[in-house]
Amino acid sequence: MTNLRLLANGEIDAALTLADAVHPDGRAPAIGRVYECYIQVAVRPASPILHLTDLRGRRVDLGLVGSGSAATGEQLLRTAGLTPGVDIAVEHRRLATAVQALQRGEVDAILWGDEVPTPAFEQPMRLRLLDLAEWVAPMYQGSGYPYDTLSVPASTYPGSAAVDTVGVPTLLLASAELADHAVTCLAELLINQGDLLVPLHTIGFQFLDRRWLVGTGRVPLHPAAAAYYRAGHG
Repeated sequence: MTNLRLLANGEIDAALTLADAVHPDGRAPAIGRVYECYIQVAVRPASPILHLTDLRGRRVDLGLVGSGSAATGEQLLRTAGLTPGVDIAVEHRRLATAVQALQRGEVDAILWGDEVPTPAFEQPMRLRLLDLAEWVAPMYQGSGYPYDTLSVPASTYPGSAAVDTVGVPTLLLASAELADHAVTCLAELLINQGDLLVPLHTIGFQFLDRRWLVGTGRVPLHPAAAAYYRAGHG
């Protein structure tokens, strides 16, 4: 969504977006594969919800309208046979507000995509993550995008058990009009100062080295970025 629309309209020159949302036609080439986004679904620890399909008839917050994780979340729910707005009541909040709504019982589950642990949890709270491993292959079959299976360690959040979840890379894209030298500067920034972009104590930001930056999948690398990676970094 929103970032892709702004990029297509020429309102911004570069954008971070989830790879499953990007059309592989090269109109918005990638500067690099930056990090892995963990799609996470959380419920209260004592909730009777044990599986994704248990969300039928429940209230679920999917995050802000237009966000990539909300779109991926809808794909996940539809894959599980849950139509948003029909089988579940969908709400949209910023993550920090959604966490509070979950604590107060205003929603039954929250879905978001980010690194783990997620910095938006300013005050660590007890929650239970749903295991989503069984939906990774069906999501690929339904959408054509090869999602990853990622492991979330136990106690990532207070009291949480280890689970597997859905992963999707986050790409840094360039507009078609962005000058080659600007693309090169951004690629250089990712290579040489990428560690400054990585929050401490997170495990979802593992792609800030040349081996992973170039792994943009079906989205082609911008020629200037590809040339920079080849010339200076093999």
